[in-house]
Amino acid sequence: MTRYLVLAAAAVVLAMTAPAAFATRVVFDPPSTSNDALPPTTPPQCTHDDPCSIGLLNHTYQVNFIPCGDVQGVNTDGFSYCLWMNNVTMHAASKFTFQFIVPEGGSHSGDGLECGSIPENFATDNCPQALPDPGSLFTVSFFPNPPLPNRTDFYLFTDFVNSPGAANVTLSVPEPGELGLFGLGLLMLGVGYGWQRRRQQA
Repeated sequence: MTRYLVLAAAAVVLAMTAPAAFATRVVFDPPSTSNDALPPTTPPQCTHDDPCSIGLLNHTYQVNFIPCGDVQGVNTDGFSYCLWMNNVTMHAASKFTFQFIVPEGGSHSGDGLECGSIPENFATDNCPQALPDPGSLFTVSFFPNPPLPNRTDFYLFTDFVNSPGAANVTLSVPEPGELGLFGLGLLMLGVGYGWQRRRQQA
């Protein structure tokens, strides 16, 4: 009976820690200015467009879209409005969240939507198949593997007919403490399993 209680306790700890282990907390600063287009929690304004320096993890920056022709060092053929940013958080970033208002006029390629990356290691888990209606809030997250190093540029290319104006951009990583709790849950489960095997062999 005792061994089942140990396994049950380990399972409870694992269930409590596993969902949080890889969760990302996005912290929105209190609004500093009013903006009717973007969400009420207006993020800090980013004052650099060439590129815009993102200096803090888990902080949301408002970055202006610029003509893709102004982006230097990468091939932007076929795209019209781009975000150009640089990771200066002193950390490798493993999640990038972009949020902006879909502009009027649609895209040059129609209503289809493709969330890809170059190189092809920026997986995304929330890309709709069709472009949302104009005026809708669009949110997409990318997860680079391996994480994007510090002092590295990153971009968001679009082929919108008109500029989206500004985007909310957030860089984040899993919390080390949450990963530690997840490891502790796995350790407890392993100890309970090993103890049960020894009882069975005896």
